[in-house]
Amino acid sequence: MLFRSHHGGLTSPTVDAPMPGTVLKILVTEGARVNTNDPLIVLEAMKTETTLSAESTAIVKRVCVQVGQKIDHGATLIELAPVAEAASS
Repeated sequence: MLFRSHHGGLTSPTVDAPMPGTVLKILVTEGARVNTNDPLIVLEAMKTETTLSAESTAIVKRVCVQVGQKIDHGATLIELAPVAEAASS
């Protein structure tokens, strides 16, 4: 599932929950570089697993949730930084 908007070279600076549910798996760590379509996190809602993927190349700035955590629609799950910005920080 991909979400689209543009912020500083990123498609989106955050990965937000498209629905309420539970965090099943976190597939990235803070500081990791991700490429377009790389899987980031797996959510479960209504007994269905949904994998959220990177929309563009980025650096994982912060993972905001933990496995097993219940989340609401719109909750920020992961914060991303543009590759160039992360390299200069």
